[in-house]
Amino acid sequence: MNTLDSRCGAVDADMLARRNTRLLLGALAQMTGFTLIIGPLALNQVREAIRRMGAKRGNAARLHSYYDIWLERATSARVARIVTGEELSDHQHRNPIHRWVEYTWEALQGDEDDVEHVCVALACGAGVVLTGNMTCIDSDRLATAAAEADLNVPLVLKRDRCIEHFRQISGQGATLAMIESAVLPNTLGDPDMRGMMQRLAHSLRHSFPALRRELLANLRTHEEYVSIGESMPPHTMTREIVAEMWELSM
Repeated sequence: MNTLDSRCGAVDADMLARRNTRLLLGALAQMTGFTLIIGPLALNQVREAIRRMGAKRGNAARLHSYYDIWLERATSARVARIVTGEELSDHQHRNPIHRWVEYTWEALQGDEDDVEHVCVALACGAGVVLTGNMTCIDSDRLATAAAEADLNVPLVLKRDRCIEHFRQISGQGATLAMIESAVLPNTLGDPDMRGMMQRLAHSLRHSFPALRRELLANLRTHEEYVSIGESMPPHTMTREIVAEMWELSM
């Protein structure tokens, strides 16, 4: 069986469309040496999801600008990689495993669109798929079917299982410590760090509900957050993105 890289994963639009989820994934990826793979379907669906969210709030242009900033910085830093339709199609034609995945996906009644994320991961040798879609597929049944067929396919990780994967590859013992390492060095200067972390937690409710609860249950004082943040090196890409978004919002 071909070996798949656990530090590389396809990511869907549910994970990329919301600003804070996207920022957190980027920071975790940079911190752990992980590469976020973005395929053609995800690219298209992110734009549409941002348009819908922005229509409700009347700030679609700004939300698109935030995403453009993140995507440009993340691809330049090689934290994210875009896979084109041509690359994906070529790999699908050359590798019969894609036919097995599509057949098995249908048999397991997976979400019809989401099979592309698995195919994108396979095209890059990525070991995981990060998704916010809880009805994507029965991940355990897919993994079992692959093992029985003696095939190596990416693990489909949903919502908080994505956070657990980053914790495992980071070597950190506690999820809370990992999240604080990813966030605090990049947000120093906020006059209310406790309020910032509280708002961050609430904004993650759709993507990482268990993480939201953990952050809210362990809120620290502003001074404690500043002390932790000052003891850690910033993640250059994320800090620059945050600064650029702040300037854009002024």
